[in-house]
Amino acid sequence: MSLGLSSGLGLDESMDMAAKVMENGIVRERINSVRDELTSGIGFGALLEKMEIFPAMFSRMAGIGMKTGNLELEKPAAQDLEQQEAAKASIMMDVDANVWYEGQQVAVSEIESLLKPFTEKDREYLVHVSIHKDLLRKDYQPLIEAVSAAGVKLILTGEKED
Repeated sequence: MSLGLSSGLGLDESMDMAAKVMENGIVRERINSVRDELTSGIGFGALLEKMEIFPAMFSRMAGIGMKTGNLELEKPAAQDLEQQEAAKASIMMDVDANVWYEGQQVAVSEIESLLKPFTEKDREYLVHVSIHKDLLRKDYQPLIEAVSAAGVKLILTGEKED
């Protein structure tokens, strides 16, 4: 699907292409179902959650990315993480919802202004974001929106939700 979107196809066309190449019949059916429901007005992230394939946090972030248009999401396999280019910045949200940028505690409201100068020079500026698994959407969504608003490329890590 990412390939289709990056090639200029629309979301529905990209999902159609993804479904056609999907070998797993159950996943193919769920992709087709989400594609068919796109016109219903339900957000993309909510539709991904409905598929019950991805962790809820991944689905929510994909929805935010689709709204802003500034977020590239890939759910990397462990071996892909080793081959991936190194992040140029690191942001962590701890169990108390404190935000740490490059080892310094900062407010969520500062994130966009901290990242923006780098993205003006390098549109592929890669940021690693780690969110503690016990946090709720209301806790981490403002951080994801701030990172996305800065226009960076994002790598998200965390533990799978139960």
